[in-house]
Formats: sequence, structure tokens, C-alpha cells
Amino acid sequence: MTTSSGLMMMHPSAVRNDTTKVNGRTYTSTPGSPILVPDFDAQGLEANGWINMGYGGTTAQRPATGRFVGDTYQNTTLGYAQVWNGATWNHQTTGA
Repeated sequence: MTTSSGLMMMHPSAVRNDTTKVNGRTYTSTPGSPILVPDFDAQGLEANGWINMGYGGTTAQRPATGRFVGDTYQNTTLGYAQVWNGATWNHQTTGA
């Protein structure tokens, strides 16, 4: 999936605080505290044990549409994941 935001929500390993350097940038986070990173660094973090939660950012950064039905977006303004249903972004759990 590609979006206009280009930001991925990443969680560090669940068992330790983590500092990882990818493409010359250093990322630090603690378990349970996801961070937004450029999509081109996400693969490097994943290779180091980080968990990719999908594209994310604020409501203003959210793309107008998803590419495919089922695309997810971690909305940091609203505090929950949204799913593209082909017409609108909806709450991942309630569908609202």
C-alpha cells in the first residue's frame, strides 16, 4: 500500500527498549509507544524486530482514499485505526 502520507506506525520489540539506526537515522522507542517513521525506513526497522502497524499520521495527513479496500491507517488524531471500505475511512472495530 502507498499513500500520500508516507509514514508508517512502528512498534519496537515488545521485550526491550530499542534504539535502531536505519539509513543514517536513529529511532528510539519503548514497548507500547509506537512512533511514526518514513515508509522507506520501515523495512529496515522490521528487519531489526520492530512491528509494522501500517500507515499512520494525523487526520490531516491521511490520504483522501485508500488504494485497496481493506487498507488501514493509524489515525493519531482520533487515536484508532481506520480502514478504507472503498468509499470512506471507517473505525477499524466499529465500522463507524
